[in-house]
Amino acid sequence: MKREKSKRRIMLNARPGLFAVLNCAVHAFSLCDERRWWGMPTWSSKLYGNGVRDCWDDYFVRINHTAQEAIAADQFLPVPPEFIYKRRRKHAIAAPRGRRLPRSIDNLVDNSGFTSPLMLPPMDRRKCARIISHYMNPSDRVVEALVKYKMAVGWEDRDVIGLHIRSKEATDSGVPLMCEYLGRGNPPYPLFFEEVDMRLEKYPDSSIFLGTDGYEVQLEVKKRYGTRVMTRVSDLPIRGAHRVSGPVRERIGLDALVDILLLRETYFFVHGNSNASNFVLASNHLLPHYDVFGHLYDLEWLNEEQMRLQVGEDEQAVEG
Repeated sequence: MKREKSKRRIMLNARPGLFAVLNCAVHAFSLCDERRWWGMPTWSSKLYGNGVRDCWDDYFVRINHTAQEAIAADQFLPVPPEFIYKRRRKHAIAAPRGRRLPRSIDNLVDNSGFTSPLMLPPMDRRKCARIISHYMNPSDRVVEALVKYKMAVGWEDRDVIGLHIRSKEATDSGVPLMCEYLGRGNPPYPLFFEEVDMRLEKYPDSSIFLGTDGYEVQLEVKKRYGTRVMTRVSDLPIRGAHRVSGPVRERIGLDALVDILLLRETYFFVHGNSNASNFVLASNHLLPHYDVFGHLYDLEWLNEEQMRLQVGEDEQAVEG
């Protein structure tokens, strides 16, 4: 007879960043799988929910449990960002944090006040994709919005390049420092456009789907590529999505998740450094991509930690 799995309530943090929370969830489900726990998420967030029911149910389908059962679980696994990025940094598979910014831009750090480790690409995309496909299937309302948009634009008849560009208001993960070091603007549009142009040169009939949290980014990309650009128009061209709450923010959360589900269905993905782009890469481990900041990352550290993680998994498999 199989040993019954121990139930764990995954208490997701109510921090502002939607995809920071979801990447934390990927990490938490990974921990539960490693320990043969039954993970039951709860997400009490008025930022992306209506405050009436658990926010998880607005975006995802629960696996063999209800929100009430999750709340009643006698043991819990708290998932604040510091648990992911500091205490168990090497196991944060969807959004690992490096030891430092590259040495080449250390001189900029002294006057910036930046102290957080730099976010790196997902550590194990195949494992992330398996976790997301099993534990994080989109809810009916998300699927409905996704299908409605794809039908409206004729998605299935297009070859689509995915493009994700954060607005200049993005100040976390060391992005402003990297932009300053590269000297190509913030956001560094030329770096994004150069890579997109290479894809268009090879496949000139391609469309572009733009995911962004900035209205000014939409204007800039449309000015460059015209009618081949598909994007979901923001209602908040000045204030930015992260500065609102209530029903407007709840709808922005839905739109943002739909954007990411669309981006993971493109044939090539051009992006920068963000939790959203990491979630795209984690969702589809086969998606080819280009990160405009990729050459600045401490990938030697990432590869070392990924090898250590794989050795740990192999040892667990032998013990099992």
